[in-house]
Amino acid sequence: MTESELDEHIKSCGVLMEQAYALNLRADAAHWMELQAEAIRSRTSEHVARLERERGLAPCFFHEAGERDSEALHGG
Repeated sequence: MTESELDEHIKSCGVLMEQAYALNLRADAAHWMELQAEAIRSRTSEHVARLERERGLAPCFFHEAGERDSEALHGG
């Protein structure tokens, strides 16, 4: 599955979850929510980094500071 297909799948699961909640079908909604969460967890770190850049969420100060600290701690 391509990154675009995965993102579309994640969106679709979210829509189906909302529809199930609107119909008070909690078990179905929980099912779609779990499938969505599973798909989100399957994103590669490169995919997440691209999404963060596209949305203006990167670079993150705390991530950058953590990287610098880790390099300093490990003699990087």
